[in-house]
Amino acid sequence: MNCIKGDLAITKGAPMDNDLLVDVLETREVHAVYGPMWLVRSLGSPFHIDPGVRDAFAIWPDCMLRPIRHPGDDAVDETLLMFRIPEFDTV
Repeated sequence: MNCIKGDLAITKGAPMDNDLLVDVLETREVHAVYGPMWLVRSLGSPFHIDPGVRDAFAIWPDCMLRPIRHPGDDAVDETLLMFRIPEFDTV
């Protein structure tokens, strides 16, 4: 799974409501197509549930969430590996 309970995440890959910042609250059922689902709460714009109906809460597939969390102390920035960092004395 992409997320764990308590994560902040960004919604991706859906027809609507992409790029919303959400709080991942709790697991829900497993969908036959999308897999594990989460109850999420939008921290900004509400979700479009139906035409004319908007809500701060939604059931969202884990596969369409991108968590935002500290990657850990051993994380490597790929950009720094691709490009040479200039030395301080040459800048």
